[in-house]
Amino acid sequence: MQVLYQFHPIVSLTTTNNSNGTSTSFIQDVNIDELSRPLVFTILIAFCLSIIILLTILGNILVLIALCIDFALRSPTHLLMGNLACADLLLGNYILHFSSYTTNFYVVL
Repeated sequence: MQVLYQFHPIVSLTTTNNSNGTSTSFIQDVNIDELSRPLVFTILIAFCLSIIILLTILGNILVLIALCIDFALRSPTHLLMGNLACADLLLGNYILHFSSYTTNFYVVL
């Protein structure tokens, strides 16, 4: 029975026969380029990341506005939620853009 392997087109499978009759298979050139991904897939992922970043920023701004306007939300529990919303807002504004850039999905907002 022969097993058929499916690899990325850039990867090549090399089979060598040894002197004792056994065959050895190994993979060469396992350098899969990140730019080989289809353009539609890249645009779709960039769009999804943009939506996630926008929802993160807008949601945390709404939480901070609610804490500032409603005086009933001044309990220590709600102030902790405000602190977390502030930290998450900073994450959405500064970190998520750079993490999408380092994964080759540059998102401009």
